Amino acid sequence: MRINYCDFNIKQIYYKDKKFNVKQFYCDYNGIRLYFEGDKFLNEFIFDNEQKTIDILKCITIDDSKITLFEVFFTILIDGNGNFLAHIKFNRVVTGFLENYPINCNKMRVVLDNKKYIISDFFEFESVEIENRIILTLSHNFFEIKSVKMITSDYIIDMFFKFYEYFNLLCGFFPNIKNIYFYSGKKVYEYMFNISEKYITKQIYIKNDLFFTSSLNQTDFLTSYNAFLKLRKKAELSFDIYYCSMMQTNIYPEVAIVNLLQSFDGLFNKLTIFKDKQYLFKNSIKEKLIKRYCDLDISDISGLDAFDRERIKGLLGYINKPSFSMKIRHILNVSERIFETEKKTNISEEKKYFDILLKKFINTRNKFSHSSAKNNKYLDGTESALYIMKLFLTFRICVMKEIKINIQSTLLNDYIQKLDIYFNKKLQIFNDD
Repeated sequence: MRINYCDFNIKQIYYKDKKFNVKQFYCDYNGIRLYFEGDKFLNEFIFDNEQKTIDILKCITIDDSKITLFEVFFTILIDGNGNFLAHIKFNRVVTGFLENYPINCNKMRVVLDNKKYIISDFFEFESVEIENRIILTLSHNFFEIKSVKMITSDYIIDMFFKFYEYFNLLCGFFPNIKNIYFYSGKKVYEYMFNISEKYITKQIYIKNDLFFTSSLNQTDFLTSYNAFLKLRKKAELSFDIYYCSMMQTNIYPEVAIVNLLQSFDGLFNKLTIFKDKQYLFKNSIKEKLIKRYCDLDISDISGLDAFDRERIKGLLGYINKPSFSMKIRHILNVSERIFETEKKTNISEEKKYFDILLKKFINTRNKFSHSSAKNNKYLDGTESALYIMKLFLTFRICVMKEIKINIQSTLLNDYIQKLDIYFNKKLQIFNDD
């Protein structure tokens, strides 16, 4: 959800117990411009070409609706005719007049744009207790969180975002938010705000065939949801990079795919499904290796009497941990089907296309993070735009396996087959068979 400033036509402002008439003459996604009388805005702010801020501003719209703006930013301008005007932006809007935010409430409803799915298809239940005396209710197009006691709107919306991220895992993107309502007893407030960019998925990534999990009953949902919350906290940066890789404002697929590859490096270390691959050999062997190398006398070839054993200990401390290339190979093999076609496609008698692709992934990541790539073997723009879809899928499969969400192989295979057909048309690398 992003605030569309064109949805508001303000005619009056209440500030410090005084009423001010204004005339709105221009608006777009960057804000609203208001004419006001005199050379002071709200009897206090003058033209000085500097941005000002106000925590709260009560307004009346042209249709006599009451709204309260929070986190208001504005600049005083002078137009070509010498008229004073204010260019204002705000991060939160609540219907009605309020004295402060957050609001004390006992229920929140989030209505989603569900053109690509029906929420109830993902679950076998209508409601479940997700926290002590806090109930999550699911409908065909909205989520509702209700508390037995009054809690703050910030607390309840934080609970929603946790579930929103979990739901992203199931459907493969962040569904667009249409409306948010807070309920405080019998009072209902509509809430609009500028959501973080990472929760706005690029339209080309929003598809209706990214749902391939089994419908979850209450027990399976609570088990996987609580496991997701623990993993989300443990691998916070990896998840945030994953979300940012698919966001609307991420223009360049080359950058998005590098960020995603980078997130795999940290995610690998947090997943128990790769527990037996976290180390190349036992820790006791590592200690023996360090001792052996530290006992070496290199004075005859270095000309140094002293050998920096502490530094060598530090360097060798990582000797039994897998390299990024080993990690990414394990991750790409999390599902045999995702890169099955690449593994079956021969480039030569000695090489499969998968081996070339794996090298391109590694070089692409190194090109951005280390400013180096060997032999120009890295992903171009077209390959990045295509393969980020399979990497998104890989990330989701890794997390689903970790938190034990059942995957319907038929639905997954159908989606991968569609990707492979499209890839072959664009890249012409796969065999006809």
